[in-house]
Amino acid sequence: MHKYLFESGRKRDAARREVVFQAPKRRKPFRLNPPSRLSLVLIVTSRPSTAEGDTVAAPAVDFYLRPKSLLEQRYEQRVGLFVGGGDAFEALESPDEGEGAEHTGDTDDDDDDPIAAGENSAPPIPPPPTTPALIAERIAAPNAELRVGLLLRCADHFVQMTRSPDAHALDMSGVPLYCAYVKLALALLHMLLAHHRAMLHPQLELAVYCSLAETYLCYTEEHDRAEQYVAAALALAGRHGLDTSCLAADLLHCRVLQTGDASLGPHLKTRIAHYASRGLYGAADLLSLVRAQDALATDPGIALGILWKLTAAQGSEPHVRLLALLLEASLHIYRGDTGEAKPLLKSAAAAAAQSPPPVRGLHLMLTLYYYVQTGDFSKGKGSSRELSRFILRQKRAEWAAWGADGSLNVNVELGAAETATCRVSWLAPADFVTVFYLLSAVLLLTNENSHAKAAAVLEKCVDAGDTRLRELEAASAPPGLSPRALSRSIVCLNHLRCCAVFYRTWLQMYHHEDFLRILHVKALLGRPEPAQPAERACFRLLQPRLQYLCAVHRLALGDVSAAKYLFLKVYTQAAGAYSPARAAQQVALGVGCELVLVPAHNELRLYAAVHLLLLCEHEMRVFGKHPHLVHAGAAACRSLMGVLHTYLDWAAGRRTGTACADTRLRQTYAVLTAALASNPADADALALSPDDSNPACIADLHTFLRFRIHKLCNRRQQQPR
Repeated sequence: MHKYLFESGRKRDAARREVVFQAPKRRKPFRLNPPSRLSLVLIVTSRPSTAEGDTVAAPAVDFYLRPKSLLEQRYEQRVGLFVGGGDAFEALESPDEGEGAEHTGDTDDDDDDPIAAGENSAPPIPPPPTTPALIAERIAAPNAELRVGLLLRCADHFVQMTRSPDAHALDMSGVPLYCAYVKLALALLHMLLAHHRAMLHPQLELAVYCSLAETYLCYTEEHDRAEQYVAAALALAGRHGLDTSCLAADLLHCRVLQTGDASLGPHLKTRIAHYASRGLYGAADLLSLVRAQDALATDPGIALGILWKLTAAQGSEPHVRLLALLLEASLHIYRGDTGEAKPLLKSAAAAAAQSPPPVRGLHLMLTLYYYVQTGDFSKGKGSSRELSRFILRQKRAEWAAWGADGSLNVNVELGAAETATCRVSWLAPADFVTVFYLLSAVLLLTNENSHAKAAAVLEKCVDAGDTRLRELEAASAPPGLSPRALSRSIVCLNHLRCCAVFYRTWLQMYHHEDFLRILHVKALLGRPEPAQPAERACFRLLQPRLQYLCAVHRLALGDVSAAKYLFLKVYTQAAGAYSPARAAQQVALGVGCELVLVPAHNELRLYAAVHLLLLCEHEMRVFGKHPHLVHAGAAACRSLMGVLHTYLDWAAGRRTGTACADTRLRQTYAVLTAALASNPADADALALSPDDSNPACIADLHTFLRFRIHKLCNRRQQQPR
């Protein structure tokens, strides 16, 4: 025989053809896996051997793939215990590798290539048959339930492992491991639906759908996939009449819709009517509570109406009614309507005493908040002591009844013998202690003799917040939170810390005229707008407070024009344009809601109006002392005073029946009106000797403001130019 050879050392265009004669060789017998056709590098795998005595080798292409990590090997070992040994199992194959295998080269050409056929000489494994008889045999197999149970437990285990210190979502070294855990959990759940659906009864299949939806919602950005699996769960629950699981899927569906800034009102109305028609009034009450919380970001009046129906009806579900009482009381206290909040707290006291510790702590915290808002120092001090003892008992018990993310479980009675457990978001133990410090410090501010102690408590509050933030942001500490809950907790703690800094700065300025801390406040205002929507929502609530401090600082320096500008900015910003999306973020974070604070109930706007009236009064007095000078700002000053008087009359309820119910704000306005309508000497006498209708703290406030304004403005005029 002969063949053509080309010399390798010659140029391409100068190649010549030679004929070489060789003797014929005997052909060796064909083997299934001949060693000469194997790759130079043998990769031993765990696949079963195709021939006895032959080494199972992978193709040369597999040698260049990414080697499997120790986690993947252990995962395959564990899953191999309950996955059939004869089936090829590649659960850890990434989607990118699968897509690359599909689109690299032409598959038909590879089948015709003898070299490729020699490397992959093993016959392909046919897919397992899926006849009804084999499906019935698999269901009746003794390890069928074991396989399903282990897959579910492993998926839940990997979800829990995403909250371990090694998979910290805020640490760059922990992000790959965190993503690997999420992929493993999703792969196991998808495996259940793809290969073991026949072994799942409807209740278990619905649980798999809900687990997939919650994993996609909380740990990924694919919220459309979460909505797809929630819809499948609702359809399955409707076909089989699974009321309890249907309620869980409905609550999960509400969370999915909220991520898309969708209003839940029309959807929840339909679902509430559905449960009421089936006689499941407990589920209808629970969804009504969710609807009330969602309405806070769009129309607080509707939310208060829904809560009033839940609290007024004696046939409401007891646990839902208790939560509605606490939520309605919190709304009234936040708006300053303490008269409406007092009977609600009394109605909830008996049920809260028999509830789990987180619910009791919520009731005690709202009670302290009520006394802080009313300025009742003696009763508030007793409430603070009771709450302090409660915290000490919980610390001794190591906060056993509290979740790591602050959520608490509430049992809702659906029917005669059916109960559903729902999770309510609340404060984590460390956040609870920080809020307690803040409220206690604000309570001490209402007593002139307790300001030194209030400063010490505020320092504790700031230190507790800093310590908690370091724990959450440190990669070595186990957060026990999902990334979404972790970011939420960090934003809320930063908000609480800024509130404590606000009061601490005010105390330093009030007593010692120490303006060093105001530089920190100015630095906060000088920062660029946060990029995250949650941070922007919190900063929108803090911005008027910080600007108020800067205005007081400019006033203390004698810069009347700058102080008036900043007070006017606070006055207009407190009644600015509201964003429903931003209000929804604030409600979800639990830091307040700018939409709930209507202009008549906005305390900061009322005090800014008081400052502006005093400054306008001073300017008009200066204009009166120099009648020969024509001041262009006199007309604007009179116009502003008219606007301010109209607003304060409206807020005090003189022109409308619905007004601010905050007693202290109405008394402040009464003192201010009497002072402006009388002589300065009479006004000072009125402030220094208050009667029963005007508390001493209000009179002291007016005295301080009036004295400081006149003194500093005179100092400003005497300064050489």
